[in-house]
Amino acid sequence: MALITANFYSNALGTGTSATVILPDNKAAAPPYQVLYLMGGGFTDHTYMMREIPVERYVWDYNLAVVMPYMAGRYLYKNMPYGEQWWDYYSQELPEICEKMFNISKERKDTFVAGNSGGALCALKLGLQKPEKFSAVGAVFPPLLSQPFVNELRGNAPWRYEQIAHFYGDPMDPEYDIFNILKNASTKEQKADLYLCCGTEDALFEINTKFRDRATELGFNPNWYQGPGTHSADFFAEGFLKILDWLPLNRIQK
Repeated sequence: MALITANFYSNALGTGTSATVILPDNKAAAPPYQVLYLMGGGFTDHTYMMREIPVERYVWDYNLAVVMPYMAGRYLYKNMPYGEQWWDYYSQELPEICEKMFNISKERKDTFVAGNSGGALCALKLGLQKPEKFSAVGAVFPPLLSQPFVNELRGNAPWRYEQIAHFYGDPMDPEYDIFNILKNASTKEQKADLYLCCGTEDALFEINTKFRDRATELGFNPNWYQGPGTHSADFFAEGFLKILDWLPLNRIQK
């Protein structure tokens, strides 16, 4: 595989930013490649996923490009009233830039998004709100941003509550509630396929099961994986391999 660091200017952000990209370099690989946008957890740069788990090793046999962008912050997946337009960047500009720079498919059936923790929340938002672009979503232990989640953090994790309240307010604008986003997505003709993973010892396990059940009620029929594990790199690696096995990826013919 080829490992590339891409530095480029973003109009949506009004500044330069970066991404780490894995591309097949096997002679048998056949572009245009399928593409997986892999979103890292909170406060990570574009090298995080490669340092957290051996992503390159995991995708070795696939005709797949993996794009790992710089992530701005733990929950910053929205357009700011005054400043960076993060949602426009992740949902529109980043794919456009990568499609121009690299020989990747523009087809919906070849375009996927996944992530862990805060990056998993971003992946879910992308899949639910942009199903015409992303055909499948893999989310490992996402913090499912909603008013009940904010209420719980207010008492249990004040420092994290302050971060969310800073970006989303309290009470939170319903526009950003992931359960509302899920409900709105259920009315669309086109839907992304979902794969959700969470460890049974993760503090987020209960809210993840509630999201799974609600998605099922709304007709998404999400795939689900649970097992012993905490909010950790080890469980992320386990969940990520499950997602790779589930995605309709093309193997390189050797």
